[in-house]
Amino acid sequence: MTLNANDQDLTSGSPSPVKAEETQILDQRAEAAKAIRFMAIKAAIFILIPVIASALAVFFLL
Repeated sequence: MTLNANDQDLTSGSPSPVKAEETQILDQRAEAAKAIRFMAIKAAIFILIPVIASALAVFFLL
């Protein structure tokens, strides 16, 4: 078996362009998941603070 100039040596360890694109997509998905998780936690905090404050106000005023 002979290798042409366009064939990639499988033992060289260099990633193929398809692998690089797949890892880039996976990295983007991981970053998007982190961003969504962060936004959800932030929204929960900013929703819970007024709820807790109003519950404490009602408890102490009644």
